Amino acid sequence: MTDSEDFATLFSRHEAGPALERGQVVRGRVIQITGEHVFVDVGGKGEAWIDRGELTDDDGRLRVAVGDEIEATVVSTGDEVRLSHKLRQGAQAREALAMAAQSGMPVDGKVAAVIKGGYEVTVGGVRAFCPQSQMDLRRAAEPAEYVGRVLEFRITRYGENGRNIVLSRRQILEEEATRAAEETRKRIVPDAVLPGVVSALADFGAFVDLGGVQGLVPMSELSHAR
Repeated sequence: MTDSEDFATLFSRHEAGPALERGQVVRGRVIQITGEHVFVDVGGKGEAWIDRGELTDDDGRLRVAVGDEIEATVVSTGDEVRLSHKLRQGAQAREALAMAAQSGMPVDGKVAAVIKGGYEVTVGGVRAFCPQSQMDLRRAAEPAEYVGRVLEFRITRYGENGRNIVLSRRQILEEEATRAAEETRKRIVPDAVLPGVVSALADFGAFVDLGGVQGLVPMSELSHAR
């Protein structure tokens, strides 16, 4: 090989940049769309492709067009480079959940099923677990009543890079109850009329929830004459 050929080879390698590796996140531009694949130009690293099904919505409509920029994860290299957009979305979701766990920021989750000891909840496309004791302030008579509902949770444990996520809805409900109680106490003055919900009955009267604060109405005050 001549000196000029050596220089040309080195220059070509420099232009192409380092080889792609599995798990690497790349950004590229959509250059062609076929019935099965979406081809992406990833710069000096050449072309890659993504399965078209990863880029369609629930109705089968394609979410990208030629010329759009896209970010994806390399899943295979060699004679051809294959990318995955879903894996990148999953990585982004886990990054966001890790930040939410660290900051204590609430997250929305959809209760998917009742499982042993609690509930399976989907948060940002990632599976998580909510213990039964952490779903509500009181244990539900029918645990399945939460299935299918989108509720607000706090992440109490984030481990194994998002493969072990534990949630609590009870923490949020307790905080809301504390704030409500503080507001209620400001309005509790002699002769004040406040709305309330009967929370329990006893032989001597009824316990009433005034909004985070429990009150007692003596049985004598609950007579028909009153």
